[in-house]
Amino acid sequence: EDSGVWAILKSMRNEMKLLRQSNEKIVQAIDRMDALEKDVKDLKAENNKLLQTIRSQQDFLESIDAQQRQCNAVMMGVEEDANSLGGDDKEKIQAIFTAIGTTVDPGNVVMKRLGQINATNATKKRPILLIFQSKSCRDDVTSKARELKKYRGANREIMKKIFINKDTHPQWRKEHNRLRKVAKEESEKEVNQGVTIFYDRKNRVVTRDGEVIDRFQSVF
Repeated sequence: EDSGVWAILKSMRNEMKLLRQSNEKIVQAIDRMDALEKDVKDLKAENNKLLQTIRSQQDFLESIDAQQRQCNAVMMGVEEDANSLGGDDKEKIQAIFTAIGTTVDPGNVVMKRLGQINATNATKKRPILLIFQSKSCRDDVTSKARELKKYRGANREIMKKIFINKDTHPQWRKEHNRLRKVAKEESEKEVNQGVTIFYDRKNRVVTRDGEVIDRFQSVF
């Protein structure tokens, strides 16, 4: 009987030893997981700092670019061929300025068509860069340009297709257009029916029910 008891005790001691070893491995694994989790948190914090730095640099470069373009505007949708607005761009812009009610003299505005005519813009409606004498003149025209949508005079069908916006860096416009496209495409997906897809222009992100799914990429 004693030998049987000792055999049981020996077996229990072996099992306890194995259990301790197993527990030690579990503790070691937990420690490694904790260390890994800390590394991930540190990495996320570092990435967030880097992202903030990049955004600050982006804002700084954009502010410089905007300052250089502060007297500029871009007019879209104006045909290059002669039409009822006028025979050349100067006459057309004079008609447009009259329609929106601005007192800015087109004679004091530098006008330049952007880009080259090719197969992709065969309709001959290249954008027109407008360089004003001052930022206030530019702002007066761009703010009153909204009236083109409500214009009821002659050529109203032509006028409502014309847009006048503040000049921005081409890549900056391209990135905002990309985000607008992402928001539109996401909202049209069947899987996103019933959820809110939103393009937050101010914060430069596209969200799905408040969760960021895409953001503005650096263009400088």
